[in-house]
Amino acid sequence: MQLIDWMILAAVMMATTAVVLWTRKLTRSVADFMAANRCAGRYVLGVSEGAAMLGAITVVVFFEMHYNSGFGPAWWKLLQLPIGIIIAMTGWVIYRYRQTRALTLAQFFEMRYSRKFRIFAGILAYVAGVVNYGIFPAVSARFFIYFCGIPEHFMLAGISVPAYPVLLAGILSIALWYVFVGGQIAVLITDFFQGMFGFVVFTVLIFFCMWKYPWNELISGLLASPGGAAMVDPLQNKSDQFGFVFFGISTAAMFFNNIGWQGRSGFNASASSPHEALMAKVLGQWRQLIVAMLMMVLPLCAVLVMNSAVHAALAQQISSTLSAIPDGTYIQQQMTVPVVLRYMLPPGFVGLFCAMMFCAMITTDQPYLHSWGSILIQDVLLPLRKGRPLSPEQHIRWLRLSICGVALFAFFFSLLFRQTVYIAMFFSITGAIFLGGAGAVIIGGLYWRRGTTAAAWATMITGSVLAISGIVIMRVWPDFPLSGMEMNGITMLAALSVYIGVSLLGREKFNLDEMLHRGACAEGSNKGVLPARGLKALITPEFSRRDKLMYLLVTGWTLGLFGFFVVVTLIGKFRGLPLKFWSNWWHFYIYLTLSLAVVTIIWFSIGGIRDIKKMVGVLSSKVRDDTDDGRVSK
Repeated sequence: MQLIDWMILAAVMMATTAVVLWTRKLTRSVADFMAANRCAGRYVLGVSEGAAMLGAITVVVFFEMHYNSGFGPAWWKLLQLPIGIIIAMTGWVIYRYRQTRALTLAQFFEMRYSRKFRIFAGILAYVAGVVNYGIFPAVSARFFIYFCGIPEHFMLAGISVPAYPVLLAGILSIALWYVFVGGQIAVLITDFFQGMFGFVVFTVLIFFCMWKYPWNELISGLLASPGGAAMVDPLQNKSDQFGFVFFGISTAAMFFNNIGWQGRSGFNASASSPHEALMAKVLGQWRQLIVAMLMMVLPLCAVLVMNSAVHAALAQQISSTLSAIPDGTYIQQQMTVPVVLRYMLPPGFVGLFCAMMFCAMITTDQPYLHSWGSILIQDVLLPLRKGRPLSPEQHIRWLRLSICGVALFAFFFSLLFRQTVYIAMFFSITGAIFLGGAGAVIIGGLYWRRGTTAAAWATMITGSVLAISGIVIMRVWPDFPLSGMEMNGITMLAALSVYIGVSLLGREKFNLDEMLHRGACAEGSNKGVLPARGLKALITPEFSRRDKLMYLLVTGWTLGLFGFFVVVTLIGKFRGLPLKFWSNWWHFYIYLTLSLAVVTIIWFSIGGIRDIKKMVGVLSSKVRDDTDDGRVSK
């Protein structure tokens, strides 16, 4: 890190802080703090939620995947395209969830099932969430230590102080203060600007890497790596942990657990209407495709540097740095690509990447702290008060104290926990504590009148017990034949079977129209209007001409790409494809993605700034409703 790099990082931190301070005056109620008073438009919501999904730890996860498996994860991730487009285009789960007007998922559980189940689900979500989040600060702190070359100890008043806990405390304090000041409003606006900044930086870095490392040299470096031809041809790798099985189960989980994970719960309730929530998912699907491809190139260039004879001297220097990392094999693997980038990028570009990772860290830490802290108050403590409300000032104070508790837990967990599996595997098994049963309970509650409260209880207990059993087994039996993702798949299947079986034993029929405010229970001009069905439900009268064009553009591109994936996979499996084909395809696809990235940056920036102006205008003049605080009125 040269002076110019530190200056770039400082400038981005100051700009983010200024935006947070600007949002402070807009937060005046619990609904503001929890869900930006449901004023977010599609662009700000789509970009900010996408940025929250792409935290510093997620970037490290993708780096880890591609460094070990080459192009393979990018190919098998195309399995998710049809599910992603179905979710986005139909508004699967998110549209109906927004119709309930719930501030949290467990509030919806009280509407649909019971208050006791809300409390139980809230506790389960909270425990799973804070444990899952516990390693986020650890990965971020290690990244900055090894990327920036921060010494492991420094002298303070003559005492040697370890840098790691100090950096942990600093990282959490920044995110904590940002959430304190503006709640979900600050999260949305800062995540939008930071998400667009990260998008621009990734695009610039990929253009630089593609110029610095000729394509033939990059392919040669991949072929010279331990993975060999399988790094270029994903169909050749038979034992890849991030191959077909991993992404197959992950694809099913996308559909089964849509909106189930509550680390970004504020985004699910923040849309200005159900239609805007749907369109945000459409735009998010488009952005996610581009960003996922951009993240692939940097770790592949790291493979080249570490395995090409041309860069042997630099690789030796990098290996010496990595061997000095004291926390074991998995931590060294996590830090390999960041350390390579530190040596590979010139001054200025190092600062840009470091600032981008700072933004990626904040865009995830903010909503996670906000979500888990809010869930403890909204879905556990307040329901236990049995209808006795807090004043808005007391309510927000409770929320802030709870958020502090999450940060404190994350600090000590990151300080003491020693990771023994890949980050992605840790995510899948800890997330299953809640998600194993939540998916069936959410889908059944929103779409099936026959779903019962007894089925919800049985399903959540089954999912959590199986997930916790998996964690224990994998800790005491390191050579257990199933991965965390495979255990997650078994848990989801068992939970779905339990929900259907127990529901069919009951005779309850829930009034979905009342909960979703539709049909005879709708308000205003929509009263008595039945929801559209069949193909008419895909493009409703809410769609403008521009919405329809955007909808068809994303659908056509996604389905065309998936069709190509299916055809090539079948040909490759049965007849085989030469490495030349794969090399040409990846070369073309990267430059196509870069072209789309430039267009998307301009398009989303204009739309997002327009949305922010509109949201600020609404929040500045809107009359607050103090009863809109997550209570359920029968």
